[in-house]
Amino acid sequence: MRAVNWLRTRQEERELTYWLSFVAYEQRDHSLNNRIYLLYLILFFGVWIFITLTFFASGGAVFLRLLNPDDPVRAAVFLEVFIMGVWSIFSFWKSLKRSPVVFSEQDAALICQMPVSPRHVTIRWFLMPWLKSAVPFWLMAIALGFSVAEITLPGVMGASRILEYAGYGLHAWLAIMPIHLALFSLQWAVGIYRLQKNLDRDWLAWLVIPVTVVFFSFLLIFTLDMNIPFLIPWNVIVKTIIFPLQTGFVTGKKFVSLLLGWPCAIIMLEIMYWISGTFSLSRAAQETRVIEVLNSAHRYGFSSYAEKLQTQQRLGVKRKPSWLPAFAGAGILIWKDILQSQRSFRLSSLFSWFSILCIMLSLPLIPDRCLQND
Repeated sequence: MRAVNWLRTRQEERELTYWLSFVAYEQRDHSLNNRIYLLYLILFFGVWIFITLTFFASGGAVFLRLLNPDDPVRAAVFLEVFIMGVWSIFSFWKSLKRSPVVFSEQDAALICQMPVSPRHVTIRWFLMPWLKSAVPFWLMAIALGFSVAEITLPGVMGASRILEYAGYGLHAWLAIMPIHLALFSLQWAVGIYRLQKNLDRDWLAWLVIPVTVVFFSFLLIFTLDMNIPFLIPWNVIVKTIIFPLQTGFVTGKKFVSLLLGWPCAIIMLEIMYWISGTFSLSRAAQETRVIEVLNSAHRYGFSSYAEKLQTQQRLGVKRKPSWLPAFAGAGILIWKDILQSQRSFRLSSLFSWFSILCIMLSLPLIPDRCLQND
């Protein structure tokens, strides 16, 4: 496992170096000036993120008042549950489509063919994806905490109340951290359970996705305080689930109440660790070794090569053969264009069409003087 840890550490350092290159920080430079520059970056981005989140908090406060003018805490919890529900459905679907543990081509040759413990490999590969997934939710929770502070704190906000204002964001962050960790661990556990040795569990999608939709639907219903008769017996259970999130927006709660979500997170990590004992690393490598190539191609600007690989992935061996209708003559060319447009369509292409439409709509608004000067 030392070799595996060394390889994974080098991959994480390479990814960290890529992101630090945007701020011109040299990771290998151990000089005093470089250390001072790192401290400056931490302080600068810390203050910048805080100011940005307070800016979004003003709009968030207006939105929370629209959702529930009498109880902004309930509105904030509803918004968190809704966003986490949509993310969970998409993440479960992605985990059931391909392995959540992503291996590169080098990993497939150096690690997946070695007699290593799948559990240790899974835990070692877990940290970086979880951190990248958690940061947006942490920022969302802090922004919602600031939004609740905008509504509930009386008087005018000043520099003397900055710590009280920041306390709302800190509480919301501490509350959502174990909840997100538990959901992320469960998503990995489901994806790993599908890829056991010599077993195919494609039926999991028909069970996991409906259960996830029903579960978060119940949470949203109870968060809105809808008194539906046949759901009343589940009221206590759902309130127990929502309570850790709710404590994040109430600063009067004791600090110990913010730790209620950690037992659930630890249990989910234990389940993932136990299921990964028979995890097939070779099958996971077959499903994901191209993903690392795609990420590197997008990262370094090889967009045409990345689109070509994505098209090949969509037309892989698991895709059903296309049905070619027996059009006569030139009609087969129409079907070919339809099929090509369907498979090459991307959501990102909508932005190009949207920009063209905006330019066309803005032309009549240009003053005639500008057109004459041109």
